[in-house]
Amino acid sequence: MSPVEENLKQLPRSIWIPTPSHTIYRGTPAEMVCEMSPSRLQSKPLRAQVRYLLKELEKKRSLVIGLPDDVGDDVFAGLFVYALLDVGIAQPAWLA
Repeated sequence: MSPVEENLKQLPRSIWIPTPSHTIYRGTPAEMVCEMSPSRLQSKPLRAQVRYLLKELEKKRSLVIGLPDDVGDDVFAGLFVYALLDVGIAQPAWLA
């Protein structure tokens, strides 16, 4: 297991994004990404869902997050969740 994969195991099992609806996302990073994605993208590959969310962040928050393409889908989703936490968009939901 790579050091990146080891660190991704340290991610919280639930996060919340401070919005008026106080949405909490639970599970693995891949499950969180699926919950964040619109229903029309649920049948798309995980990587496509992350890319959609990245484009929305760029459009709505002027935030560009670069992720490597040479990693597996689970690591890709984990890096996305880690980036959300790192820049302060998401916060751990310890009580969720």
